[in-house]
Amino acid sequence: MRTLSKLFNIFLLIVIGFVALKVLIYLLGLIFGAMGAIFKILLYLVMGVIVVRFAAKKGWIKI
Repeated sequence: MRTLSKLFNIFLLIVIGFVALKVLIYLLGLIFGAMGAIFKILLYLVMGVIVVRFAAKKGWIKI
């Protein structure tokens, strides 16, 4: 049961992060136009690292 809630928490974290990221990218894209593509790639990389580090710190995944 605990693993299930843990998985749900991870899923929720990813979904919230993804939605926030989409909004952020959309706004950045509007502001920066062509530069938006570069920001998108950087944001995905940064977001990925943050989520993985957070999950590792919580002990959900092993690196």
